[in-house]
Amino acid sequence: MASLNSERSCYQNINHLQRICLVFSLFLFLSIYASAQIVVDADSVAQLGQTYKLRYQYNFNDSTERIISPTWNWEKNIYGFEVLMGPSRSSQTSTSIKNGRTTTTYGETFTFLLSFNKEGQYSMPIMKAQTGSGKNLFSNSFSVRATKEAVSLSSNIPTSSKSSKNDLLVVEATFNKNCITLGDSVICEIRLYTNLNVSHMSSSSNMAICPAFWHEFELPKDNTFETVEYKGDSVHSILWQKVSIIPMQAGEFVLEPMKFTATRLDSNPNVDPFEAFFNGGSMYRDTVILTNPIKIQVENRQLPDKVIAFDSKSTHNWGLVIDRSSSLKAQNDSLAPTYLQLESIFVEQLTKGKKFEDYSVTLFAGKPHFPKSSNLSEIIKLSPSEENDGSAIYDAILASALRDDALTKERPQYSLLLLTDGSDNRSRFSEKTLTNLLLQHHIRVDVIVFASRNDSVYYVFNDTIGGGMIKNTQDFSDVERIAKATGGLFIQIYDKNQISNAIRKVKDVQLRHAPNRQSNQDFFPEPYLLNLLYKEIEQDAMKGF
Repeated sequence: MASLNSERSCYQNINHLQRICLVFSLFLFLSIYASAQIVVDADSVAQLGQTYKLRYQYNFNDSTERIISPTWNWEKNIYGFEVLMGPSRSSQTSTSIKNGRTTTTYGETFTFLLSFNKEGQYSMPIMKAQTGSGKNLFSNSFSVRATKEAVSLSSNIPTSSKSSKNDLLVVEATFNKNCITLGDSVICEIRLYTNLNVSHMSSSSNMAICPAFWHEFELPKDNTFETVEYKGDSVHSILWQKVSIIPMQAGEFVLEPMKFTATRLDSNPNVDPFEAFFNGGSMYRDTVILTNPIKIQVENRQLPDKVIAFDSKSTHNWGLVIDRSSSLKAQNDSLAPTYLQLESIFVEQLTKGKKFEDYSVTLFAGKPHFPKSSNLSEIIKLSPSEENDGSAIYDAILASALRDDALTKERPQYSLLLLTDGSDNRSRFSEKTLTNLLLQHHIRVDVIVFASRNDSVYYVFNDTIGGGMIKNTQDFSDVERIAKATGGLFIQIYDKNQISNAIRKVKDVQLRHAPNRQSNQDFFPEPYLLNLLYKEIEQDAMKGF
């Protein structure tokens, strides 16, 4: 009997231990998944034969937390779908809004394009990564159901996120004056008005007022939402941007509509919480918003004839303008070189055998920079500070031309070569102003863009026009227009094997003169104000990177 009691006690202890192990394993399992900080953003249903976008989104508040070693464990020999492209990596700085307060946050997105050719349920790979500080990250698990039937986007929208007449998501631009005098400035404020749960917003277009230049005011770090009345309703509003605009000629000026993308989080109350944790019960939705065009009248007045002198005595035959923004660290394939590496390879091969005195080098991110070193190997390793990130392409082109006396003297042989991975988003004047200045002084700009063939296309959910998916782009059209207008080359490089052929084309076109084309007839900037702009840009370029 004692033996039986002892055996029973032993079994009870074992059973108790198994329960403890099970509880501990479940706790560990949930703890691991709860700590996942990379979010999969994709539709749970895909149609056979159609392009399907799979996006991994990572947001962080400290620059040391950038991802440096992402990996995906794609199953080998898996049938049913094909990876068309990826990962395409993009970086952004945005305003994160939580509990009515705003802070600057950073984001990185890794995008794959897939195509399913067989019906079934497919598990997407978990993304594993390490940050610059050594922290390990991974994404939540996610599955996709592939079907022959057409996917109805509206049926996949959570009930709580369907548009109603009470939903408000508006960005408005306003001037503080209706009329100013030439030489004076006008303040422009851009505000977001909403009653939705907006997580962050980004701008995908620059100010397009020509000819003019502007200065951006630094917003307070504790910039918060405030409750205001908007068209009779009480809503939340926040100041997104505040700039001072100085027109360079008299007449009517129009600030063209600007495009913004606001991301809001919508939850589906009909989804089981456990199911939502693993397969997504909430949805980050991108909404594209256009601001209203606004006008201002600029009255003429006599300005000083004084023209600011420049001390440069350059003999450079051409200028090399190199992008150093953080987005160049992206790549179109996990095993391929980053765009930054492709750009460095291109520069080294292009300048091989050339004297440094033959060309000038201008780096840029959020602002242009004239490197002090004459060692090109050292120059191409320079990186901008976190505060200087961005892409001030127009400022950099103008700075390079100013440095080489191409805007103050006749330099018919002079040309510029721009290396970048995207469009301008930080310059203080417009594409139209730059193009006219280049044409007036017969300066050709050749453009090399580093990006994959698919990198420039992605899709967002647009509920401003009744729902559905719309095509959005990483837009290269501005630099392409500048190249074509000035008679230059426009080449897109996504593989290092293309570099040698691109260099041959660049060297060939550099033997030709810039075409003698005329600028737009409506472009008559006041020389005094134009020179003020020149001086500002040149002074910025002389500062630290």
